[in-house]
Amino acid sequence: MKKLFYIFIFMLFAIFLWVQLDGIYPNPNRINASSAAHLIRTEYIAPHPSLSPQEVVEIQIIALQENDEPSVDFGVRKVYNFSSPENKEAIGNLKSYIQMLHNPVYKSLLNHRIYGLDDIRLVQDLAFQKVTLIDAEDKPAVFVFQLSLQEEEPYLDCWMIDKVMKY
Repeated sequence: MKKLFYIFIFMLFAIFLWVQLDGIYPNPNRINASSAAHLIRTEYIAPHPSLSPQEVVEIQIIALQENDEPSVDFGVRKVYNFSSPENKEAIGNLKSYIQMLHNPVYKSLLNHRIYGLDDIRLVQDLAFQKVTLIDAEDKPAVFVFQLSLQEEEPYLDCWMIDKVMKY
């Protein structure tokens, strides 16, 4: 138990340090939080070819962090817009998507307190983004977002979420 406590404290320190250094040495491939926050507050945010895969993930993370603002599961509805057609086919309608995000595997994404993004990994038309967060109950969680570049209309050249895996 004591070992878990030290691991947790180390993770909090690492996230704090990462956030501090990020302000000093910003990653040129990452939009800043205020820019992502502005994008996410747009009610009808949707996939667009101008958004990078990292911007798409950050929009998702901020939407889930502010999930219940201005109404319950408002953030989940925004996230659903960025799900690839294959993801929507596998999961189903919005109601199923909301239920999935409230299950124990994904619930820590909802209303989390803080997050950090690793460098994104690109492999041809796929992108992988590791996200570390502290959930609403102060527990750490790690997820990997898999995105694909869409090849058909209406989402031609848009990055969209294929799956999210708990790490």
